[in-house]
Amino acid sequence: MLREITASSLAEAAGIIKNGGLVVFPTETVYGLGADAFNAEAVKRVYAAKGRPPDNPLILHVNFFCEIEPYVTAASETTKKLVGSFWPGPLTLVLNKSEAFPKDACMGIDTVAVRSPSNETARKLIELSGRIIAAPSANKSGKPSPTCAAHAEADLAGEADMILDGGETAIGLESTVLDCTGAKPLILRLGAVTAEQIESVLGVPVSASGGGNGTPKSPGVKYKHYSPEAEMTVVKGAKTDVLKYFTGILNGAVSGRPVGFMAASTVSRRLLAEKKWECLPGIASAWKTVYSDAEFFLFDMGPEKSPETAAKKIFSILRHMDCCGAGKIFCEAFDESGAGAAVMDRLLKAAGGNLTDLTRP
Repeated sequence: MLREITASSLAEAAGIIKNGGLVVFPTETVYGLGADAFNAEAVKRVYAAKGRPPDNPLILHVNFFCEIEPYVTAASETTKKLVGSFWPGPLTLVLNKSEAFPKDACMGIDTVAVRSPSNETARKLIELSGRIIAAPSANKSGKPSPTCAAHAEADLAGEADMILDGGETAIGLESTVLDCTGAKPLILRLGAVTAEQIESVLGVPVSASGGGNGTPKSPGVKYKHYSPEAEMTVVKGAKTDVLKYFTGILNGAVSGRPVGFMAASTVSRRLLAEKKWECLPGIASAWKTVYSDAEFFLFDMGPEKSPETAAKKIFSILRHMDCCGAGKIFCEAFDESGAGAAVMDRLLKAAGGNLTDLTRP
């Protein structure tokens, strides 16, 4: 049930959460599928609706740290600094549970992931429900995360009791997840809050973990994520080399399933000059061409020096590729400094780690 965001729909959504139901709602990162975190049956519904592996943890959403404070061990100075600097916002903290944390809530592990969203709809829903809300991304597990209500509706129609339509999300990538349970903070998932920003607040270097084979502390570190239906390859190299690689694919066209290209603006503009392309109706910076009975799609991800723009587009583009019936997708790699690190993290996960490195002989 798709609803505009009004005082009435928010009150109704809060009632659904209170009564053990599921609500899709916008955050500044992506849309979430929310349930009362301490209602075990509601949380089971979340896992079932998403088809989510049972050992893939959920992130809890609060408005203020004091709401989660009774359920975690005493906050360290590191935690206080991070909360003071980045909350509300796209930073999730992994903390140790206290004895007060309900035994049957969420997962049977000793840690909990929690964040405070900055999106006003999300905050109002938390406030009106009076609940801590467990909310993974509102998509089927493994598929691109939803950055608008239509994406969530396509995946979860009939599963959620209400979908609140808040338009496109501001960031487009899931939150950064930082493990604060060890001697040193460890980034478990890259997001809009960068390693450099965290280091500037804490005054110490932070490292990133690719996850592990055991029970994960964070979503997005163990299983294949964000995947389109097509086989996807990330292509790394100088602009001229990436363009030559993409042009070779165009010129070697054979009939079959469509091929998709994703690239920053410089390569996109040059690729547009190679053939006669037509704009895709209703989609900004997207084109289609047919050459030698083969169909190609091109999506411009924005300026090279603006990975934040690419971040907002990634999941939407991947969903468009599915709608176009693409059999293969080739995506230009981004520089991995700053926000580009999170962009590359998502691209490589979507590609299942499939990377063609043109910088190597």
